[in-house]
Amino acid sequence: MSYLAPTLMMDKKENFKNWALPLLFALVSVISMFVGMRLEESLASDGYISPSKGSDHLAIYEASEHIRSKYYGAISDSVYVDEVVKGMVGQLDPYSRYFTEESTIKYDRYIDGLYQGLGLEFVVYGDTCYVYDVIDNSPADLADIKAGEIILFIDDVQVSGVEIDQDSLVRLTQKLENEKIILNVVDSKLGETRSLELVVSDITIPLIDDYIIASDSNEPISYVELKRFYGSVYRDFMEVLEGHKNKLGHDVKKLIIDLRDNPGGVVEETVKILNQLVNEKDKLLLTTRSKVDIDKSFTSNGRGFLSLERIVILCNANSASASEILAGVLQDYDKAVIIGENTYGKGLIQQNYNLSNQASINLSIGEYILPTGRSIYSFGKNDSTYTSLFKGRPLFSEKGITVDIPIEVCRLDGDEIKGLKEFVIENEIWSQQNLELELTENPQGFMSSLKTTTDSCSIDINASFLWNVSKQLTEPGEIISERYVDVLVEKAVQLIRSDQYHKTLTVD
Repeated sequence: MSYLAPTLMMDKKENFKNWALPLLFALVSVISMFVGMRLEESLASDGYISPSKGSDHLAIYEASEHIRSKYYGAISDSVYVDEVVKGMVGQLDPYSRYFTEESTIKYDRYIDGLYQGLGLEFVVYGDTCYVYDVIDNSPADLADIKAGEIILFIDDVQVSGVEIDQDSLVRLTQKLENEKIILNVVDSKLGETRSLELVVSDITIPLIDDYIIASDSNEPISYVELKRFYGSVYRDFMEVLEGHKNKLGHDVKKLIIDLRDNPGGVVEETVKILNQLVNEKDKLLLTTRSKVDIDKSFTSNGRGFLSLERIVILCNANSASASEILAGVLQDYDKAVIIGENTYGKGLIQQNYNLSNQASINLSIGEYILPTGRSIYSFGKNDSTYTSLFKGRPLFSEKGITVDIPIEVCRLDGDEIKGLKEFVIENEIWSQQNLELELTENPQGFMSSLKTTTDSCSIDINASFLWNVSKQLTEPGEIISERYVDVLVEKAVQLIRSDQYHKTLTVD
């Protein structure tokens, strides 16, 4: 038996080779062909072209195979794929991007209004690392770290009493979720030192900054700065205005929406906000024009809860995408006066597509069209082809949104922003005075030394500095004196209180 068994097993193997393997290979071939056909159909339905069709695409496939099979040097498959796809996407337009696996995770979190960290912002003043700001409900906030406190060590790295730059501070706190970071913190006023163990976690990105702008003799005005259209910005927007209503004792009637430097975000959040600002039902808010999807329209639902009478929008050249949609729709319906600088001009639909290597590509797949038919992205003629839908005002069809009242403003440069932070830290630590004295006495010497490009810009920069200081030293939702606003906010306040508001929305 011991000799026959191997022989029988060999015969069985041989028989299996003779009839089963060919059948198995055939079955695998049929399955592969079926999967390949279905994959090709799926790709074709999304607009893809098979390597067997079109010589240009076949050349890409051939070059890739030659490199992979014949190139003499060593190739990292992951790096190779990253660079090839990055190159393909990078030449499409300025907004389409390739995200590696790590970047894809960060992007998904960012869209949800989240990032991972401690919730701290530092500023280096002299040779000392101070806490400049703390995000609400972050690990730093829950550990009761306050603005103005000194950070001596981050883990075992000394960050005060030595030369260290801002980027190094950021790198020291960039760790993965649930990793621990130990901070040695000194209360700069009391001199008490604490050792705190913080855990890196998801932090909700602040999407809104809000204040009530008031003076002794005029009715208060609600001011809301929308920083992004991500996460829960619509819910936050409604909660802010509800808070203002409770503080004022009546419905918010006059609203300034600040969209300066807002790069955009999720269009659905923008449409939700628009539904509160365009009260009429079934009004066209937005149309999408895409190569791969059927054109889609968003209309107002008529379920607005706000009783706004006047809205002013603040924009600049960095207001983009969803910011331009919000401003453009309100302009189309004569619902707001827009002041500042013409916007960036990025009315494109961005769609993220996951890839098999856990990376993704973020593609421009279409554009948004405003209710009047204007395109934010495409260049048009600067003429009166388009008119507003309620009052028939001529509207420009240039790239981006052309503001109703242009105001050129100067921006703080890097040194001035650093000076702003140092001044705020100085007030947090040493000043026992009230806000009015802090703003009217302390910064004058510093403001006179601010870098300016022209004499006319000097006032703008000083006002911008004062406005940023007053915001930093005032809690969101609290009252800010209109004496401390910047040039654009000052213009908005004057406009929203005057007859000029309605005249701006009237055809000459």
